[in-house]
Amino acid sequence: KEISETINPDNTAYVMGPVTAVSPRGKWNLTFTGDSNLFMELKEKRVVVEATNLKRIITVPDNNGLYIYVGLQLQDPIKLGKSKYGIVLFKLHVKSNPKIEWGEALSRLPQRVQKLKSENKSAAEILTMSWKVSIEKANKTYFASSSSKHAIACTVKANSGTLYPLRGGIFYIGKPLVFLPRKEIEEIKAARGGTIGSYFDLCVEHDGTLYEFGMINKSEQGPIQGYVQSLQELRSADERRSQNKKNKKGNCNADYDAGKDDRSRGDRGDDDENEEQNEDDDDDDDDDPDDSNDSDYVADDEERPCADEFESDDENLKKMDQEFGSDSEAEFDKDKW
Repeated sequence: KEISETINPDNTAYVMGPVTAVSPRGKWNLTFTGDSNLFMELKEKRVVVEATNLKRIITVPDNNGLYIYVGLQLQDPIKLGKSKYGIVLFKLHVKSNPKIEWGEALSRLPQRVQKLKSENKSAAEILTMSWKVSIEKANKTYFASSSSKHAIACTVKANSGTLYPLRGGIFYIGKPLVFLPRKEIEEIKAARGGTIGSYFDLCVEHDGTLYEFGMINKSEQGPIQGYVQSLQELRSADERRSQNKKNKKGNCNADYDAGKDDRSRGDRGDDDENEEQNEDDDDDDDDDPDDSNDSDYVADDEERPCADEFESDDENLKKMDQEFGSDSEAEFDKDKW
């Protein structure tokens, strides 16, 4: 959101700047506050990235190794003038840090953030580690271009850009600036592949929208095909993990319902005995036969023990992630290449 109020110096954890941003474009002075909000100032312009609005952080190097991109993907776009920005993207030089000043509010932030000062981290690392959210990084385990780079050049319509195939999805730096999470990708296919021409297009259908990344050099066909296969294997692991959690939850609910039935039958048995006693002794009318069972009562909102089972299942899920390659259910459609 746009802001007009001044920043309280007592609420300043650090000030950094100027920092070059690709989106929204300009050289901004950044102020990170004690409540983990990021204020961006450029002349008379001011916007804030609220901690509660941050969805994930994406950090990737450029292919020349000179710059690091740090992208802040937002739940709701921020507005600046007439434009809206779903991703704030900074471009930081690897060897040249902007000026950084630390404030008193740093002591109110978690230890992992306080350590950034003493560990003399780079500006890119400080921005990346300031929040506790999901972080997407380039990893050659999942994609390396034909020249062993993290990204490939391509175009969207008439605009040139750079495509980063990542473990968590596809990140495109260009116009439009987008990140497509793998869990929301519906289909990936190639056009003009095979022996026709020196280039091919990569078509990605995401959440009902088709993105066409064109003019990709034919030498990248093999690496892209390998990446698509990796994504399918990861998606299969996602599905197995989701099913595993559903099964766990179902088992917890079944055990809980069975317990309720046993208790109900026990309560009814006590009631029958009490009724027989009441026929012989009217002085017991004030006694509540359910009072003796209060300690056994489990309210509906006390199903939380199931959550502990989910947490204890993390090791099994990690094992599944390690094994997904040999148990993939999806097959890559080679006819589309």
